[in-house]
Amino acid sequence: GFVMSRGVISGCAAIDNTEMGIRVTGGASVLGNTVSSAVLTGTTVGIRVEVSDGARIDGNTIVRQHTGVSCATGNNLIVRNSLRGVH
Repeated sequence: GFVMSRGVISGCAAIDNTEMGIRVTGGASVLGNTVSSAVLTGTTVGIRVEVSDGARIDGNTIVRQHTGVSCATGNNLIVRNSLRGVH
């Protein structure tokens, strides 16, 4: 998977993850990525926003995850994401 603090992650693929596909620890944009887990457990998260205000999660495809998008804080924009096989 990917971990980023600030900036943009766009057009990337985080495939066969065992925990988190993309983890954002600062204000960032996560745009048009594909995230898929190797195994479906109670801990897999497609995109996790931690300690961040103002993150933009837009147009991502999230497949086979326990949780699609998870945010620890508010004031984030989450739009137009596609989820398949998410519990």
